[in-house]
Amino acid sequence: MKDTVKGSTVIIIGASSGIGRGVAEAVLAKDPAHLVVVSLNPEKNARVVAELSELAPKTKISGVLYDLTDDSIHGQAIVDLLAKVGVTKVNHLAYTATDPLYKTSVVDADIIEATARASRRVFGPLRWIQALFKYDLMTKDYTSSVTLTSGSGVHRPPAGWTFIAAGGGSAAVVVRALAAEFAPVRFNLVTPGLVRTELWGANTSRFEALGPKLPLQHYALPDEVAHMYLALIENTFITGSEILIDGGGLLDGKLM
Repeated sequence: MKDTVKGSTVIIIGASSGIGRGVAEAVLAKDPAHLVVVSLNPEKNARVVAELSELAPKTKISGVLYDLTDDSIHGQAIVDLLAKVGVTKVNHLAYTATDPLYKTSVVDADIIEATARASRRVFGPLRWIQALFKYDLMTKDYTSSVTLTSGSGVHRPPAGWTFIAAGGGSAAVVVRALAAEFAPVRFNLVTPGLVRTELWGANTSRFEALGPKLPLQHYALPDEVAHMYLALIENTFITGSEILIDGGGLLDGKLM
């Protein structure tokens, strides 16, 4: 199988923690030439760049600050952000960033906030994709990839998840459209289930309660999910696909 990571330029959006951080570490083990860590918080971004640089001293690792709630950052503005760290061509993009879950009934929702969050789950990645292709930054062959992220809850959403499902639920359809539009660049989607990340804060009770009830009897840690992103980056014969990695959670509706 062709080595698609060695010597490549990889951008990971949301790489300062959780699944994104795990993807960064998995990718670094494959010896890319340049890894670009994109996140919001300056302190976290700088710390992660320093820590990853210790893991892979031969790889150029750059930090880029990006606020996914800032609608003014698109197109040439994204190109300019990448130019500051020396990026002129991109081989792989992994988009793992997301807002905290906005659980609310439709009746009680702040409709402006709710629709904005749902929209960002769809159009946040599309801003980056448009910039990379419109301004000819993406290497356009089958060795290149874009990997997006959803969540298994959108497949069987409980009450209060309407706006979450509106944003995340469209991802599987969107990724197929992107795969058709930008072939031969590969577009795929990872849909994790119960994964212990910083997104959940200090609330460990949910994981301790639900993990043993899954068919695989445990919740996931970020590195377990991260290796699925790496597999999609490396495999040159998969595109337009959604990979569900949820410990079997969707097999039992009572767990969702």
